[in-house]
Order: sequence, then structure tokens, then C-alpha cells
Amino acid sequence: MRRRITFSVIAAVLLAVAAYWWLRPDGMTPSGTRLTLDQILGSAPPGFRRAEAPGSIQLPADHGPHGDHRAEWWHFTTTLEDEDERPLAVRLSLFRLGLLPQPPERPSAWATQALYMAHLAVTDAAKGQFLAFQRLARNALGLSGATLEPARIWVEDWQASYHHDDGPAFRLHAEQGHLVVNLRLEPTKPVLRLGGDGRLSAAGAGYAMTRMQASGSITRAGRTLAVTGQGWLDRAWGTQIPGGGQVRVDRFALQLEDGRELLCLRWHRGGRERQVAVGTMIAADGSSYRLRATDLDLRAQDHWRSPVDGTRYPTSWQLRVPAEKLTLEITPYLQDQEVVEALRYWGGAVHVHGYDGDRRITGSGHLELTGYADAAASP
Repeated sequence: MRRRITFSVIAAVLLAVAAYWWLRPDGMTPSGTRLTLDQILGSAPPGFRRAEAPGSIQLPADHGPHGDHRAEWWHFTTTLEDEDERPLAVRLSLFRLGLLPQPPERPSAWATQALYMAHLAVTDAAKGQFLAFQRLARNALGLSGATLEPARIWVEDWQASYHHDDGPAFRLHAEQGHLVVNLRLEPTKPVLRLGGDGRLSAAGAGYAMTRMQASGSITRAGRTLAVTGQGWLDRAWGTQIPGGGQVRVDRFALQLEDGRELLCLRWHRGGRERQVAVGTMIAADGSSYRLRATDLDLRAQDHWRSPVDGTRYPTSWQLRVPAEKLTLEITPYLQDQEVVEALRYWGGAVHVHGYDGDRRITGSGHLELTGYADAAASP
């Protein structure tokens, strides 16, 4: 089961966190409460459809909602440069959690069948700043939702939408105080089907767009910067979220300058570490093949301690893929890219430098480190 997880574990967990707070009888968050992955991962209530097989991907229909499944998410990450070639990164993640398999019978405008949550993060490496925000809303009164034609997902005034008018592309828009993000992401490679080797991912079905041409603008404090770069979309839907035991997950989504991408994940459970649980190598032409634990050598090189409580995150790595003659050094744009919400995790942009045989190679990507604060809090 563990070797079948190929997309963001954080997305599934955040949905469970959202449900926990919204379904409390008093509707309040207890002061000082910390949730762990083990507490909130688990099975869905009956009535929701289960993803029994990977199946085919139908686009653009699968960009839209899958309301018969309990959970789904749209996870966009980008690495960008402004006009002066200064590095920036933006992440926008939108999540839906089904509370009921059928519409509620209560005749209330506030009655809801689902919750939506969104996370927005911006990394400004030149200024040494990391900004992270969260939105949570009921699927009622137009506060949040998702539509199929056209595909649009929104939580208040944060949204992702899919358009064909100037070529197939996603448009991202989010406003938070003086911060405004407007991005266009155009897929440039074939879709990577999750579970494409015939096995279903532990949390459901879905796909990834591992190389998207990004362009747009970021406005901060009244100053608008034009940006360009690369984007990545993880898209998944499912019913059951894997649980059972203390969990930590290290997830790497890397884009190399030669057009290849590398997706890999290291899984820890109950204090025992697996070097690499799963990996996928995507060639420049979009073809891909699975990398098993014996195909990769992944080692932490440096750590960063959270000022919150000293939680220690492995933020710098060396990754070797002998079959590809790759030796990669992975370092963060900023050491402090920790998100401190009901679920704490480190999620941020990374630089990639190394060698393809004797040739130097560079790249960029995103790293997610989940469950470390949970482990630190354990007795």
C-alpha cells in the first residue's frame, strides 16, 4: 500500500483537518490543540464512491469536480523569475472534502454537502520572505465550490479555472491583503496518469501535469512584477486516506533544465524509515518509468530547526539515480518555508544542481516534509 502513493499526502491530510474543525459540535478550535497524521488519517464514511481502479483520464472533464468521491484536490506549484531574474515561487492548493454522499435535507442556506479549503504560499528568495495563508469555506451561498463546464474551483476570491480561449491553460487568481497573484499555466507535456503502472494510488486516482509554462504577475504592496517560469499540477480524487501508525513523508517534485522531471517520495512509519518508497522518472518526450527503492539513493545533507519548537526538518538532500547517471544536490530557496496551521509541515521551493554523467545540470522544484512536528511532539 505504501508504495502506491504518488501525489501530495499533505492535500489529503489537510482535508481531514478541515473536517475535524468544522464537525466539532461547538465549532471552535481548542486552544493549543495539535493534530497528528495518525489521528486524522482514516477511512471515509459509507456512501461515497471508491476508486477501484486507476482507469482512463478524460480531459478536460477530469479537471472538474468528482463529487461522488469523498476527497479531491488541485495542487499547483510554480518556480518563477521576475524581470530581473530574481527567483520566486507560488503554491496554490485547493481541496474539497465531501461531508455527505447526498445533499443535506435541512432547508437552510448554510447547509452544505462539502467543505473547501485552500492554501496559498509565496516564496521571495531575494527578500528572504515566505508568506503562507489559508482559506476555509462551506460549499454554500457561493462561498466555495467547483464547476465542470468551464472547470473552475474557488474558495472565496481564490480560484483556479481552465480555459480554451487562448489555448488550453489554467488561470490562478488569489488576493490576500496587498498580495495579488495572477498566473497562467499552459501544459507543455503529456499528462502523467497516477497509478499508471496499473496499480491504484493508496488515496485514489488522478494525474499530474509535470511541466507547465507559467506567466503572469505578482503584486505586493502596490508594486506589480511580471513573472515567468515553470508550473506543476497534481490532481487527485479518492475515498480512503491511508492511516495506521506515526507517519512522516518526504516528497520531491523536480523539474530539470533538459526537460526531464523526477517525482519521488520517502515514507516513514512507526519510527522505521524506508529510503525511497516510490519514484517516477519522466523523460523530455513525456514517457515515464517507475523507479523502485533500489533505483534511487536519497540522503539528507542538512537540516533546519523550526523557531516554533525546534522541530528538525531535512531541507537539503543529495539524490542519485544511477540508471540516469544523475547526481543531484537539492537545496531550499529559503530554509524557513514552514506552514504553521492545524497541521504543521515544511513545504517550499528548492534549487537543483548536479551532474548528468560528466555534464552539469540544474533545475528547480518543490519539497514537502510532513509529519516531523508530530514526531517531535511524540513521547
